[in-house]
Amino acid sequence: MNQENAKDSALKALSLFLLVASLVGLVWGWSIYKKSANSAAANTMAVSAEGKVTMKPDLAIINFSVVTQGQYPSSVQKINDEKMSLAIQYLKDSGVDEKDIKTTSYSLNPQYDYSWCRPTGSSDIYCPAKIASYILNQGVEVKLRDLTKVGEIMGSLPDKGANEISAINFTIDDLDIPKIEARKQAIEKANAKALLIADAADVSLGRIVNISEGTSYVPYPTYAVKSMEDSSMGRGSSPIQTGSNEITVNVTITYEIK
Repeated sequence: MNQENAKDSALKALSLFLLVASLVGLVWGWSIYKKSANSAAANTMAVSAEGKVTMKPDLAIINFSVVTQGQYPSSVQKINDEKMSLAIQYLKDSGVDEKDIKTTSYSLNPQYDYSWCRPTGSSDIYCPAKIASYILNQGVEVKLRDLTKVGEIMGSLPDKGANEISAINFTIDDLDIPKIEARKQAIEKANAKALLIADAADVSLGRIVNISEGTSYVPYPTYAVKSMEDSSMGRGSSPIQTGSNEITVNVTITYEIK
C-alpha cells in the first residue's frame, strides 16, 4: 500500500513539475517573440514620395437631353422620340460610333394644376390636383474621341433636336498608361530619398518589407451649359477648351535598416 501511495505521489509531483515547466516555457517564448518583434519594428524606415504626370485629354464626354411637354403622353413620346432620333442620327453621321452613345435617363412625368377651380384673382380656394400636361426628359451620354469635333457637335446639337446640354467632361480614356509613368517616378523618388536619409543617419538599407500606393486623378472641370432654348447656341461651333489632366501616384516604401 505504501508503495502505491509513493508511486501516486511521484506521478503527481512529476505532473506538477511538467505543468510548471510548460508555463515557464510559454512565458519565456512569448518574451523572446515580443523582443524580436519590437526589434524588427524598430529596425525599419518608411519613406513616401509622389509621382505626377500631366496629360492632354483624349476623350470628351457630353451629356445632353431632349425635353418635350404636351397634353397627351402618347404625343409627347412621339415628338420626343423623333427629336432624339434626329440628334442620334446626327451624331452617327458625324462619325460617333454607336457604342459611344448611351441612354442614361428616361422619365415621363405629369405636371399638375392646383388652380384650375379658382376664380381669377383668388388664392385661398383649394383645388384637387388635376393633370395639366406631361413632360418627357430623355438623357444621353456621348463619348467623342475626335476632340476636333467637340465644338462643332456642341454647337449643332440644338438644331438637331437636343434642347439641353448639362455637362461636358474631358478625360483620359486609358488611365493605366499615365499611372505607370507616375508610379515609376514615385518609386524612383522614394528610393533616392531613402538612400539620402540612410546616408545621413549612417545606416544601411536592407530589403523592402512593404509598399503601399494611392492614386488621385484630377480631370478638367465640368463645363456646364443651361437649357438652349433661349441661348445663342445652335448656330455654328462652340468655343471649347480641353485643358489638361493630372494623374498622381503616391507610394510609401518600408525598408529594413541595418
